[in-house]
Amino acid sequence: DLSTGMIIYNTTYHVHNSVDAQFREFIKTVFVPRAIESGVLSSPRLALIMARQEGDEGLSYSLQFNAATLDELQKWYHTTGTELLDEITRRFNTSVMGFSTLMSDIEI
Repeated sequence: DLSTGMIIYNTTYHVHNSVDAQFREFIKTVFVPRAIESGVLSSPRLALIMARQEGDEGLSYSLQFNAATLDELQKWYHTTGTELLDEITRRFNTSVMGFSTLMSDIEI
């Protein structure tokens, strides 16, 4: 088993230029505070993905959190996580698209 610690919950978002400022404000003031209030997720981190395609009309971001266990993360996802993803869809429609990846730290 390679897993040695925390679960890293990463969501990559592609955000159309027209809603970029509103998306970042939403992540900062709504998404992250609500995501961490249960105590399941910790250490929020937002990073700009620097690779861009020519002619691309948007930016991509990586939003990461840590979770202690996969079970806790799954419970969080089926409650708060689903609510937050639904809110992104309501606010931004197809101007923000995302996909999530679960990772685990391994020792090097």
